[in-house]
Amino acid sequence: LLDLLLGIAVTLVVALVISADQGGQQDADAVAYLFACGFGGLMLVRRHFPVVVLVATMFLLFGYYALDYPAIGLAVPVAASLYSAAEQGKVTAAVLVSFLLIGVSTGIRLRDGQPAAYLLGYELISTVTMMAAAIALGDSTRARRSLRAEQEQSARLLAQEHAYRAEHQVQAERVRMARDLHDLIGHSISVISLQADVAREAIGRNDAE
Repeated sequence: LLDLLLGIAVTLVVALVISADQGGQQDADAVAYLFACGFGGLMLVRRHFPVVVLVATMFLLFGYYALDYPAIGLAVPVAASLYSAAEQGKVTAAVLVSFLLIGVSTGIRLRDGQPAAYLLGYELISTVTMMAAAIALGDSTRARRSLRAEQEQSARLLAQEHAYRAEHQVQAERVRMARDLHDLIGHSISVISLQADVAREAIGRNDAE
């Protein structure tokens, strides 16, 4: 359910940005919105294939911009994928894909004659910040989950240790009781044996005794 909601949210956000129709030589059409659905649809398998989803998102972005559709930025469609990859412990892959996206995008836009001051200034800083925040948030979620799992494991081990100690105490008490019973029965049998010997000696000579 969470993956479905995330996928719907990604699709809607990217579709909203596409509908703003900022930049690009090709007007937004059904194919452009299919790209938005593609970005969202990848969220449904993010837990099982985080790196595949991340790389697929990167190539979807390259394909989208190759068709010269309205600009949707980099961080908006890829942020959820970066978060998902970092959440699954694939931080290195998330960082590498981020560098690839930024490097390829910036290089192409500089080649097309867009202002270097704008690309390498405000836009680069904002994009890097959003990507880094997505990766950091995902890694933080993974770390908290790992810490919680370790705490639960420690609690289970502690409970098992307490149960073992309690069982050990019960067994020790049983052994002590068995030993006491053994000593008592042994003493009683010794007394019975002694009395039986005395009785055997007395029979026929002093029956009253």
